[in-house]
Amino acid sequence: MPYISHSQHRSAAFAAQKSQWVIPVAEEKKCYDIAANGGWAHDGCYWSLHLIGALPAQLGVSPIPDTFSLHIAKFVGEEGGDWHGYPVAPWLSPFDKPNTDVLIAWMNAGFIGRPTMAKIKRGKRCVL
Repeated sequence: MPYISHSQHRSAAFAAQKSQWVIPVAEEKKCYDIAANGGWAHDGCYWSLHLIGALPAQLGVSPIPDTFSLHIAKFVGEEGGDWHGYPVAPWLSPFDKPNTDVLIAWMNAGFIGRPTMAKIKRGKRCVL
């Protein structure tokens, strides 16, 4: 499953429409690899965190003008078999929320606590 970084999520020209990565491309790919290897998948998408040690860290920012820190990434497959991803704000879109199984896996691994899991499930803004 090849991974390709899309420039739209790294370009100031798209910052008003698209979330933007703030981590290097190598770390973006590492997030994808962690999700794929960990089985953090639901409905044809992978979900991931940028981990520093065992703690989630900021990986992106939401579109301007608000520019909130983002800590969750969503990875989607394309028709050619390639994958790409982008930082998501679960409180802005119901399609950008990891499902309960992924959240439980993160909680069991110690990456998030029960209150954070509940906020993400309800679509509330939170910092991991």
